[in-house]
Amino acid sequence: MEYWDVGTWKETKSGKNFFTKLGSATQNEDGGWTIFLDALPLPGSKGGCRMTIKPPRQHSAQSDADPDAPF
Repeated sequence: MEYWDVGTWKETKSGKNFFTKLGSATQNEDGGWTIFLDALPLPGSKGGCRMTIKPPRQHSAQSDADPDAPF
């Protein structure tokens, strides 16, 4: 079973975006998703909460050294 990351995007005061992991998800045999949350998102500056499901980040020497490296 493959688990994907579930998270939300937050914007810093300087305008940079970063991904905050909230939990994980796995796709069901029927195409639906089961989501396991460890935390809940807070509403953003424009209101509402948004979550993203994406493949887990691949760890490498570059991504460990550079926190701004793409996922």
